Amino acid sequence: MLTVLASILSLSVTVPPQTDTAVFSALDSRIEQYCEALAAQPAGVKSTEADAVIEFCADSLLRQRTALRFYDYYLNSKLMGDETVAVHLVDTWFSSGRIKMKSDLDLINARVYAEFNRNTLLGMEAPRVTLEDESGAAVTVPGNGRYSILYFYDTGCSTCRAETPALMNLMSRNLYPVDFYAIYVGSSREAWTSYVKDNLSNATYNLWDEDKSSDIQRLYGVLQTPRLLVTDKYGKIVGRGLDPEALVKVLENEFRLRSYEYGQKSSMEKLDALLSEGFGVKDFASYIYSKTLEEQKDTVAYKMLMGDLLYWTVERRGHELESAEISDECILGADPKIWCDPWDSLKVGGLAVLRSTLAKMSPVGSRVPSVKVLSGGRKVDISRTKDAYLLFHTSGCKVCEQTLEKTSGTDVRVVEINMDAQKPKVRSRLLESFDISVMPLIVRVEKGIVKEQYVKEIL
Repeated sequence: MLTVLASILSLSVTVPPQTDTAVFSALDSRIEQYCEALAAQPAGVKSTEADAVIEFCADSLLRQRTALRFYDYYLNSKLMGDETVAVHLVDTWFSSGRIKMKSDLDLINARVYAEFNRNTLLGMEAPRVTLEDESGAAVTVPGNGRYSILYFYDTGCSTCRAETPALMNLMSRNLYPVDFYAIYVGSSREAWTSYVKDNLSNATYNLWDEDKSSDIQRLYGVLQTPRLLVTDKYGKIVGRGLDPEALVKVLENEFRLRSYEYGQKSSMEKLDALLSEGFGVKDFASYIYSKTLEEQKDTVAYKMLMGDLLYWTVERRGHELESAEISDECILGADPKIWCDPWDSLKVGGLAVLRSTLAKMSPVGSRVPSVKVLSGGRKVDISRTKDAYLLFHTSGCKVCEQTLEKTSGTDVRVVEINMDAQKPKVRSRLLESFDISVMPLIVRVEKGIVKEQYVKEIL
């Protein structure tokens, strides 16, 4: 990058006032290389760098050419956020009169571009505007507390007709916790209501401004349709100038970057301290529900706390049943919209399904399957055991070894089942019938019926 900058500056020093086309072409090429080298930098850095190069040009013709080339590059850039640099160049160099554009018409166009874009630059707080829905009720956009997609369209726009079905298909899949605001910029109520009925059934809100009093098209830079923007739950613009494909990428990136990391060490330690004081897991789950969902309607806090509690029960031995109960009641049995985010679905929903499924493999009251296992050097049909404990263990497991030592010398019958010593078919049957995700697993049986699923200690 420094090499490219040096070459730009060297041209700035050596080019005479009567610059020929070949030298200008070389300058254009090097400026483009310089901009490409800065592609990963934030808009503020790009603006500062462009200012520095323009400022260095002592010759007025060279300065004009340099400034115009920077402006053209960022004006036509496909990289989201580069429009901020274009608006900066208009305000700093052209609109102020420090550098002339090629014509008065070019200056007018540049000022219009800056005026129609300055309110919705990436990272800015979106203008709040009140519009009307189909019933005439007032709706303010963007909404509070949730991500918002603002889709400006016209019924006669062919590109809108092509993109609307893709957007509605995305919304129908309910992958992201966002509200979709479809905003009609035309003037025919009849055309609007007909288009909404036929094409926008999955929009959260269908809005328009009949008398254009809100000035929303200027505020949101709607020079043509379609225009698509995204704001976060605080109203900050995180995506603009998008098509449906780019919209998906923005949403994926936003929710991936803002996804809570469940089961962090610090969270587990806090739960250790809380639950060691006698606060039961189920009681704590009820407390989370009442304080977050019932009292504050805070789904984010609910997800974070309940997700961490699930991870805690999975990582701490002796809480397998509570883990399954939380999975069934607080996650899988909760409002599906709470866990609709792809990250939450993967990290919490998937784990909840696993824990629920495993706990149902050998529930209390179920019949022990007829499997002949190798135990103590002989084959034992575990379905015919009476008043015994089935102790599943594996070689090399320290907890398993400690458990086996404790059971030696006890009066009760223990059927020790070393999973490593079983034949493949037998091992497969056992894995299908019992939750052997963490060993040792102890199951108490009587007359071939499971009486206790996750035994903590053989008495």
